[in-house]
Amino acid sequence: TLKLKDMDITTVIEYVKKHMMPLAMRNNINFHVEYESNLPKVSIDADRIKQVLINILDNAFKFTPSGNDVVLNTWHEDDYVNIVIRDTGCGIDKDELPKVKEKFFKGKGSKSQHGIGLSICDEIVKLHGGTLEIDSKLNCGTKVTIRLPVA
Repeated sequence: TLKLKDMDITTVIEYVKKHMMPLAMRNNINFHVEYESNLPKVSIDADRIKQVLINILDNAFKFTPSGNDVVLNTWHEDDYVNIVIRDTGCGIDKDELPKVKEKFFKGKGSKSQHGIGLSICDEIVKLHGGTLEIDSKLNCGTKVTIRLPVA
């Protein structure tokens, strides 16, 4: 069950930035966080959305070579707040891409313990009335787009 509260998503973004920056620095990843000012409020369970963002960023850091970039960008469009996490890592094979949100799926190059992270992230976002989409190209990086409805 979710504990929904209308809130400013930048509070969550700043928490995640502060929490993940030391890992980025340890891995020599250039971690950039950008967001529009005056974003509309979203009705979210902040702890669950933090869990989603931290999981996706953790994956991005694992698969991005030292010295490369990971960017978290947030903006408002139509009735949604968009959160995009883009990395310059190894990417996901086009044959595996449709399966990455399935429970217990682990790809060939996976560094995953259990293969449940992205399926749980997808479920959490869906419970918020949003969507989670993954676009990737092998050897070119991955882009995860989360769309959350405005409160």
